[in-house]
Amino acid sequence: MGKLQVVKIGSECAISNRVEYGRITDVCYSITRMKYEEEVDTIVVASGAIRFGLLDEIKKGLRSPEELKNRPLDAKELQSLARLGQTHLMNFYAECFQRANDRYMVDFNRPNSIAIAPTQVLATYHNLELKDEKPNTMEGILRDARERYRVPLFNYNDGVDCSEVIRDNDKPAAEIAVAVNADWLIMLGVVGGLLDADGKVIPEIREITADIEVLCEKTSSNGTGGPKARLEAARILRASPKLIPLYWSSIDKGLEGALNGEGTVFVPLNTNI
Repeated sequence: MGKLQVVKIGSECAISNRVEYGRITDVCYSITRMKYEEEVDTIVVASGAIRFGLLDEIKKGLRSPEELKNRPLDAKELQSLARLGQTHLMNFYAECFQRANDRYMVDFNRPNSIAIAPTQVLATYHNLELKDEKPNTMEGILRDARERYRVPLFNYNDGVDCSEVIRDNDKPAAEIAVAVNADWLIMLGVVGGLLDADGKVIPEIREITADIEVLCEKTSSNGTGGPKARLEAARILRASPKLIPLYWSSIDKGLEGALNGEGTVFVPLNTNI
């Protein structure tokens, strides 16, 4: 059995002020190539349902484009937007995997290649934390990841549990990586790593010092995610029996860039990578 990676993609990677088909198709192309050519299976943790819901209503003239930068604060409203946007999110990834496969068929002369289908995994934090629910959730995710033509696409079920709209996807990405015994976790965002006081990317973190904690005391513009959440994810990985590195890079550098050191890597304790 081949390698297994977990890839977390931030919501602003999928939608900036527009739907980013090019960016995400590039990532889906890498996932396709790695699955078919290198036997690396992937679990995607994808954010973006609320932003897709916002964009839907912006296009209809029901909201201002400014709400993509400053989203509503009311939890019930955010839930409604998530329910509206979830279908758009899945259709978006399905389209990106199809575009990626079209490119893959040409680049690798695979005229009969079948496009990877994203499978929807909507869960609440209960499904990841309760002992009687977590094993079944993880078994389903792992099964889809190991299927030839599937990639599980995990997202918090914001539309069901109002507490989910204030949760980031960094923590579940790390928890999933540990639960399925992944070989590495990649987090792609608009910022390509942890920045030092001078605004330069720190390439490697082997010890979580007080200075690192200070640098991580930030969240993203929508109030979730960001360096603080990345640090929590790194701590989850470090506490696991398996030594799992966390690669944090920009969406434009992609999976290959992250694995080739273009970003920040949280190195597991007592390892050399």
